[in-house]
Amino acid sequence: MQGWRKHLLNFLLVMMPIGSSLCIDMYLPAYPAMAASFAVGVGEINLSMSIYLIGIALGQLIYGPMSDRYGRQKLIVGGFVIFSLASIACTAAPNLTVFLIARLFQALGACSGIALCRAVVIDSYPPGKVGKVLALISASNIISPALAPLLGGVLVAYFHWRVIFLIISIYGVLLAIGIYKMLPETLREPAMDALQLKRMWINFKRLFSSRIFQGHMIGISLMYAMVFVWVTYSPGVLIDILKVPAQTFGLYFMLPGLGCTLGALITSKFSNEQREGKFIVTGYTMILLSAIGLMLYSLMVKKLTPLSVTLPIILIFFNIGLIQSLQVARAIAPFTDITGFTVGILGAIPTAMASLFGLITSILYAGGIPVMALLILITAVGAILGLFLTMQRRIVMQGQVSVESNN
Repeated sequence: MQGWRKHLLNFLLVMMPIGSSLCIDMYLPAYPAMAASFAVGVGEINLSMSIYLIGIALGQLIYGPMSDRYGRQKLIVGGFVIFSLASIACTAAPNLTVFLIARLFQALGACSGIALCRAVVIDSYPPGKVGKVLALISASNIISPALAPLLGGVLVAYFHWRVIFLIISIYGVLLAIGIYKMLPETLREPAMDALQLKRMWINFKRLFSSRIFQGHMIGISLMYAMVFVWVTYSPGVLIDILKVPAQTFGLYFMLPGLGCTLGALITSKFSNEQREGKFIVTGYTMILLSAIGLMLYSLMVKKLTPLSVTLPIILIFFNIGLIQSLQVARAIAPFTDITGFTVGILGAIPTAMASLFGLITSILYAGGIPVMALLILITAVGAILGLFLTMQRRIVMQGQVSVESNN
């Protein structure tokens, strides 16, 4: 691949998932203004986040197998056309009902970029580089959730909350044009039966009979859940319990995201096929130790400080950034003949898991820091059990090879 084409491809791959990040984080400061505009409570505005996540999960299940049949490029362009139109509908929504419907379609459009950018990476790069490229994309996209609320706050303060969705729609239009003009089709051999129910069931059973896929999927899903536990708890923990000023909250909220970005950049720069296993084991070990430390600290120390609570979260996020893209690459590697279907499943289930833990967190919200620490520890232990599944599979395979050699 020529140098400039490689850089162009990487740029487009980075831009694709950012649209979804903007839709999740950029309008958060506008909740009170939107509630006043629609004459509803802030809690009802929060429904738009739940509906959006449902759309993200369902959409990836649709785009995945469709892309194995019809290719990646057309579906990504079509997804961002839907995304842009739905964003315009959000801008003009006269009431909450219309806004919620528009949010669902906005998610269904945005998730084309989330799911299929992974498929394009797998189509375009050799296996040894997939994890590095996914880490680069991940690092770039972690920054946007940290900065988007700041931009949204400025727009609400100086303009109107509807301007946020107008800007998002313009972003979608520009990206759709860029992808249509500059992104080549990367699918080499379309699967003519990819949308047949029988074939999809066979593919589904194939994925979930693989301990490698099961283990990495469990780990990825529970890391998503871990992030959502912190995102949901952080306002109450930092502002209500630890008395962090509202104007300082954004800084503390941003630090774990920057840690995750740093971890992903290190993976992108230094990982290779020989080091991937060490990166994953080291990352999980540090996540577990940090979660245990946070749990013990929250129970044993009476006077907690914002920095002392945030530091183990930063370390956890750093290691999530370190290993998540490698796990995605390893989960997909045995199934490159059904890449679209695989990335669809691998995107939908973690999103659903994150939504579930978001609900659990909302129910247990009053438990404060110890309950938050306990939920993070539970997800860390579960993710490590998933890792053992993949290691057990390798031990079994090595044993089979040894028996065959002796015979």
